[in-house]
Amino acid sequence: MGLAQTGTGKTAAFGLPLLHQLDLKVRQPQSLILCPTRELCMQITNDLKNFSKYLGDVNIVPVYGGTSIGMQLRDLKRGAHVIVATPAVSSISSSVALSTSIMFAMRSLTKRMKC
Repeated sequence: MGLAQTGTGKTAAFGLPLLHQLDLKVRQPQSLILCPTRELCMQITNDLKNFSKYLGDVNIVPVYGGTSIGMQLRDLKRGAHVIVATPAVSSISSSVALSTSIMFAMRSLTKRMKC
């Protein structure tokens, strides 16, 4: 586990190697990133989308509460490579057969979240 201040490149440190390990021909989830808050979920999703801009058709899907679960399920079923989710709603991704396809799993913590 690492601890660093905001703006030091933590997302890039795990995100760039993760993105380069994806098999873009396989339209199944290959990575699951758990975040404690919706805001961090969206921030990591946006960062990963920016990092993957020139890699091809990488599908990164955020899954969090407070928005339409139907839209999120539809996005997952379209073939997400990376799922960035909050723990409370990460269980919906079970309908997309994650257990056989996840190669990487990470958890992003805040100082207030207990391990």
